[in-house]
Amino acid sequence: MSTSAYHRGVRVLSGEQRGLGASLLRGVLAAAEPFYATAMAARNRAYDRSILPVHRLPRPVLSVGNLTAGGTGKTPVVQWLARRLCEAGHRPAVLLRGYKRAAGISDEQAMLTDALAGCAVVHAQPDRVAGGKAVLQDHPQTDVFVLDDGFQHRRLWRDFDLVLIDCTAPFGFGHVHPRGLLREPLAGLGRAHAILLTRSDQVTAGRRREIESAIRRHNRHAPLFACNHAHAGVRLADGSDAPLDALAGRRFVVFAGIANPSALESRLAGLPGECVACRWFDDHHVYSDGELTSLRDTPGADVLLCTEKDWVKVRSLPAAAGAPIWRLRLEVRFEADHERQLLALLLSAVQP
Repeated sequence: MSTSAYHRGVRVLSGEQRGLGASLLRGVLAAAEPFYATAMAARNRAYDRSILPVHRLPRPVLSVGNLTAGGTGKTPVVQWLARRLCEAGHRPAVLLRGYKRAAGISDEQAMLTDALAGCAVVHAQPDRVAGGKAVLQDHPQTDVFVLDDGFQHRRLWRDFDLVLIDCTAPFGFGHVHPRGLLREPLAGLGRAHAILLTRSDQVTAGRRREIESAIRRHNRHAPLFACNHAHAGVRLADGSDAPLDALAGRRFVVFAGIANPSALESRLAGLPGECVACRWFDDHHVYSDGELTSLRDTPGADVLLCTEKDWVKVRSLPAAAGAPIWRLRLEVRFEADHERQLLALLLSAVQP
């Protein structure tokens, strides 16, 4: 089972990787950490005190973000929110930062455009203020923005800040960049209007209480919600949808270029069929035709299994033509009545 650079880096930052080299690297990163933490704290104070300008768009903005680098399961939540806004009669647009590929469109933009076709405009631009204005110029019917990965993008005013915390790796090993995965100190949680615990089914009740207690030290009032990410089925090579049982009797190779492959890896054991190999690539990895050919030719495998995000990156490769590439369909499942409660808060922020 191959690992990505992210996985290897996490082993160093978490302390799992032992040895003199790893210890020295952690020491170097720890020496740089106070400078980053101080800079982020100063930046946040500048926004809090209106020293740095905050720009408003003429439509409500709902931000979905997080405190840590790496995957928190944010993209499925953005999809969920955009669809629920559509069902409520709104015409949303999703604003992405966007990590450009050679073809000029980001992975997330391609995936979300497919997933939200007929429901939401999807626009990728590093300057989200300019991006929102561009959307309104081209799509004036837009009446609400969903700001993807927006918690630290403070120059754009938002009417609601939803912060996601991954229960399997909640606080970036207790350190900000570069020693840990926190993008800013935990005090930043105080800005959140609501907090959504993701992958809540993958930790014990005791660990869940510890996470909630740590959150409450920085934000006493924001309501806490919880969800998990579950496989809803598979999308076959011909584009049709099928239940997970379609994997029964199959021998498949799983590949993915995502920030947190361990979350996907933990769910593989529950799939029908037999996983003969896994290969993890870095987040935003640009696949080559040779890599896809190598995966396709794995001995004993009759299906390649990937995420929707990876599919948009490999579908145009020559090796994808006729290849048995199936995609896992992911959906957000909330605990108890949390979906209704959270959606009510978000919709109330959109009302004039």
